[in-house]
Amino acid sequence: MTFPVDKIVVTEIAGKRAVAKASTGPQQQALLNLGFAQATTEFVRPIASNDDRIELVNALITIGALFSGGRDWSPEELVAYYKDNGHVKQSYQTINWRSKNEYIIRQA
Repeated sequence: MTFPVDKIVVTEIAGKRAVAKASTGPQQQALLNLGFAQATTEFVRPIASNDDRIELVNALITIGALFSGGRDWSPEELVAYYKDNGHVKQSYQTINWRSKNEYIIRQA
């Protein structure tokens, strides 16, 4: 899949770890500052608790990360759930793919 070059894309966050992709130095550094470690082409961070996940989601929103859509508890769905329950108060951005090379970014 094609990913935006100048954005952080969160691909996993519902489980015991968060996974994000970032291709440029400033975005990579922003993830490192949030406790992510680089693992090949992705950045990974363990999640200690639900409170830790909520705090991380809000920090990722603050730095402009995109939350990917998909099946089950996709990052997009989890953030929407947190927003519905009052844990996320600001708007955030989502990304969904129409095809391998075409994506849509939306404000939520």
